Amino acid sequence: MLKNLRIGPKIAISMSVLMILIFVTFTSITVTKTRQISRDQATDMAEEMAARYGNQVKNNIEKALDAALAGSAAFISFSSYGHNLDREMADHFIQQLTLSDPMFFGTQVVMEPNALDGRDAEYKGTKEWYGPNGEYGPYFWRENGSLKAEDLIQYKPATTREWYMGPRDSRGPILTEPYYTEVAKTSMATISVPMIKNGRFIGIVGIDFVLKAFQKMVDTIRPMETGYAFLASNKGYCVAHPDKGLIGKNITDAFPQDVRNEISSAISNGKPFHKDIISPLDGKEYFFLFEPIMVQGTSTPWAIGLAIPTQKIYAEAQHFLTISLILSAAAIFLVLIVVLLIANSVAKPINSMVGFAQDIADGNFDSKPDSRHFGGELLTLYDALSSMVKSLVELIGTAEEKTQEAERQTQAAQVALKEASEAKEAAERAKAEGMLQAANQLEGIVDQVTSASEELASQIEESSRGTEIQRERTSESATAMEQMNASVLEVAQNASQAAESAMDAKGNAEEGGKIVADVVSSINAVNTAAEIMASGLNDLGTQAEGISQVITVITDIADQTNLLALNAAIEAARAGEAGRGFAVVADEVRKLAEKTMQATHEVGQAVHAIQAGTRKSIEEMNNAASMVTKSTDLAGKAGDSLHSIVEIVDSTADQVRAIATASEEQSAASEQISRGTEEVNRIAADTAEAMNQSSQAVADLARLSSDLQALIEDLKNV
Repeated sequence: MLKNLRIGPKIAISMSVLMILIFVTFTSITVTKTRQISRDQATDMAEEMAARYGNQVKNNIEKALDAALAGSAAFISFSSYGHNLDREMADHFIQQLTLSDPMFFGTQVVMEPNALDGRDAEYKGTKEWYGPNGEYGPYFWRENGSLKAEDLIQYKPATTREWYMGPRDSRGPILTEPYYTEVAKTSMATISVPMIKNGRFIGIVGIDFVLKAFQKMVDTIRPMETGYAFLASNKGYCVAHPDKGLIGKNITDAFPQDVRNEISSAISNGKPFHKDIISPLDGKEYFFLFEPIMVQGTSTPWAIGLAIPTQKIYAEAQHFLTISLILSAAAIFLVLIVVLLIANSVAKPINSMVGFAQDIADGNFDSKPDSRHFGGELLTLYDALSSMVKSLVELIGTAEEKTQEAERQTQAAQVALKEASEAKEAAERAKAEGMLQAANQLEGIVDQVTSASEELASQIEESSRGTEIQRERTSESATAMEQMNASVLEVAQNASQAAESAMDAKGNAEEGGKIVADVVSSINAVNTAAEIMASGLNDLGTQAEGISQVITVITDIADQTNLLALNAAIEAARAGEAGRGFAVVADEVRKLAEKTMQATHEVGQAVHAIQAGTRKSIEEMNNAASMVTKSTDLAGKAGDSLHSIVEIVDSTADQVRAIATASEEQSAASEQISRGTEEVNRIAADTAEAMNQSSQAVADLARLSSDLQALIEDLKNV
């Protein structure tokens, strides 16, 4: 189809298709990379945010765990007092433990029979929160600004409850599933720990904590401004969610059926999980991420989840795609304009040559295009064709002159022939009147005829030779025209291919140079950001090291305090009744020291995790900086190479653009001229044939003159 188009549309369509392919390929690759980068950044941001808020949830739960552990240690210590223990002091301790944090709703302490002081029978019926036989199993909880208490042994058989059987069987802390209580009109969960004395289980201490704080926290989390967060228990119970209607239900109800088992497995096994899922709640696609929350010592991790609309994640990539399409369309439009201008500059002189050749073919040898429109190889072709036409005009003029000369000689021969005929008639008459006189007169006429015939034969022979030479020259010109036509066609084809290749290479190289420059600029910006981030991470690592030193000092102090508290308790025990109050104070100090050690240990672990993460981030940032530097160097080299290619291709394009593919049309004009030359050659051949015939007639005339001369001699002798 392109073969039949004119040169301008052919170049425009070819270049437009090529540019569209280039821009589509570049845009596709760039948008794909941009989407991947956006996805990776969103994943990193979500993981960091989930880890940060998950750590807050963990710290809140572990506050209850620490309180339970402190209570367990205290009651193990109380059980050592035996009959000297004052249960009111133990009750007061539970009350203070319940009030120690606003998140705590209630505290339960359930001891095995006679495990506390061996005096269960003595306390039978004394307090409503003691068991039917005086067992120690109170539960203190908040209600309307005060504390209430009840017996868990009689009214809520503890030995059948998860928060009792779990620590008893596992000999470790357990975290229950959330549940709703009518007393508090809210959802809560329980964390309980066993009391193990001398390898024997003697009871549990449990803390009930409310979950309202988690809902407040979730309401403030807005990843990428349009996302949301939620919290789920080990079995999928929805602890907190922006949609209040989901709280208390299984979190997997908010997901499609095909991913529910996958999500449940990830939560219950404490595994991270992330996936793009279309939410049934609003029909939009979200990037969901689940991060496990591992509470120390427990085997039932919870999970915090984040949901980010994928449209928001890929918004930047979509914006980049829109801009790329607009810029690509503008670039293609500009390139098309430039190509049309170039094609017009090439087609205009070639069209002039076509018109010139058509005029020559029509016999208008005075036609001549304006040479100002020609340059380069087309100017050379123009000069060659002009010279060819000039030579052709001269050959045709010479042929016409020779033809006219032959016609004149033929007319002279006819006149001579006529005179000879008249002379013959006169001789016949002379014979009748007087042969001698007639013979004498006839001899003079015959001499004139003979002389004229010889002169005419000489001129006809000369004209015949000239005509033959003209025919040969015309034939040679026709052959040369055919050879030139083939050469012009081959040059046109090669020039067309070279022009198209040069333009393609130039456009690709220029666009590649711009792209490489943009890439270098972007990589430099990334490198600068990476260096700043690496510096910040180094400072963070240094500060974390300082925290580690402070934690070490705090740990040493806690160890010494615990040791002093134990020594004080021993001295108080030796003092007997007089040292009981001091023993309580010493035990409180010891518990505080243990709690400080535990908290310090947790902070130490967090600091070590920060240090490890910081070191890893620094190492990865250094690797990224190295890769960015290397990419910058490579991109710079690529830009220089593309610049050199542009200069070379531009020079080549200037040399071949002038002749382009339109020389094919000039070949057609040359064929037309060749046909005209063949016609001239045919006319010259006809003229040569006529001259030969004239020469033969003159020869016959000369022969007749000779015969006539002999006849005259005979007449003279009569």
